[in-house]
Amino acid sequence: MKLIINADDFGYSRGINFGILDAYQFGVVRSCSIMANMPAFDHAVQLAGDNPGLGIGVHLNLTCGKPLTDAGELTGPDGLFRRKDDLFPSIGEVPCEVIEAEWEAQIEKVKGSGVNPDHLDSHHHVHMLRPVLPTFLKLAGKYNLPVRLFGREYLPGEYKDIVSPDRFSGDFHGKGAAVDTILKLVDENKTGCLEIMCHPGYLDETILKGSGYSMPRPHELHQLTSSDLITKLQEKEVQLVTFSQLDKE
Repeated sequence: MKLIINADDFGYSRGINFGILDAYQFGVVRSCSIMANMPAFDHAVQLAGDNPGLGIGVHLNLTCGKPLTDAGELTGPDGLFRRKDDLFPSIGEVPCEVIEAEWEAQIEKVKGSGVNPDHLDSHHHVHMLRPVLPTFLKLAGKYNLPVRLFGREYLPGEYKDIVSPDRFSGDFHGKGAAVDTILKLVDENKTGCLEIMCHPGYLDETILKGSGYSMPRPHELHQLTSSDLITKLQEKEVQLVTFSQLDKE
């Protein structure tokens, strides 16, 4: 089987960037998603240039940091994106054009940095909200990029040609962030391609102050670089891949 273990939040902070890099160099991560509007974006781009084998997608963002466009419908009085608990209930009231413009600006910033993105996903899975999904799929089609989906059944007929893994799991998170979780998922998904989301990282002031999910990140990194996990995935003949390898035999 093919397995994508994708590390979210590349570009959030230097600590997160270094953690993702270690999970790639010394562990089982081969793919990550970069946040174009976050403080450590330039640092992430620099690290990416030194590690061309690391697959990098765009972690489209509406809920953290400052937007790249004048997206007043998405921001609070401080000019920052509204938190998800505030934004999600009213997301259907935000014009699709506002979301599309912001996300296109994020994609173009990544491309303009020299990073060639290989997929699209989003922070807090905002792209899977019903009012937002059509805009997300429109951009995926425009840029001809694979996507993260909770399942291919979420693809409307006109988007059936969009590439995505066969299955997705967010189980490697919090108390579920363990070697056994990954091995169990592999045993349950012996064919096709499975994507497992993860959030490895080292703690720094930016992540401690800005993220509600901070303390588990070093633990995730420890699990993802476990020699036991590496050995058992090899024994199970699991092929660790990136999104760019999805359509290859």
